[in-house]
Amino acid sequence: MKLAPLIAAFFLLPTGDFSAGVDAYRGGDYRESLSSFARAELDAGSGASWELLFNQTLAALRAGELRRAEAAAEKLAVRGGKEREPIRDFLLGCSSFTRCEWAEAEASMTDADPTSLDRAVGHARSAFRSWQLAAMSRDDWPEARRNVMRALLKLEELKKKKEEASSKRRKEKKEEKKIPPPDEKKDDKTEKKPEEEKKPKPPAMEPMARELSRDRVKLLFDRLKEKEQEKLKLRQTERRASKGKVEKDW
Repeated sequence: MKLAPLIAAFFLLPTGDFSAGVDAYRGGDYRESLSSFARAELDAGSGASWELLFNQTLAALRAGELRRAEAAAEKLAVRGGKEREPIRDFLLGCSSFTRCEWAEAEASMTDADPTSLDRAVGHARSAFRSWQLAAMSRDDWPEARRNVMRALLKLEELKKKKEEASSKRRKEKKEEKKIPPPDEKKDDKTEKKPEEEKKPKPPAMEPMARELSRDRVKLLFDRLKEKEQEKLKLRQTERRASKGKVEKDW
């Protein structure tokens, strides 16, 4: 991804925060450069030039502050007018491509969000559209045309990665289906202890006797009474017989 160089406007003296921002940028301290350009914009107020906002956008892109870069690029187009809109498009394309690379890197991590590659594709498409608008604005902008091709190549690369990821997920699902699920019934069974197996089973309960009717109860008592009378008569007979056999000695 090709970024444009800083602009040092001839009508803006390279002093104060602007000069400090340029020096910090060239020294690789992009966060300090961004802070310096932001202070310069604050001091300039509504009179801040589009060149200052351009430099601020570049510093924000280098520092990874993409939201600030996009906001500065939009203000650049407002301050610079319609003819500066292609520059805004170029810078927005740079921001979208950076987001694409971040999402792509996230997709390669363990336990990555499955939507990472989809987000990377979406950002790559945004970068392609923005760079295409910039490249179509004039013929003498080779950086914009090269970035358009870079976005197309990235889209092809991401398409292959998505196909590989889908194939891998299908393969994993097939392997999961091949593994038989554990037999829950076997797991639930508890092994019988030898002592428990030797213990005799308790006898089955006998069914309860049916309740006798009144007639049957009376009949039963009558028979018992008859038996008792028969026994009594038998005992009396035995007694009389035993008295007759006794010899008298008087």
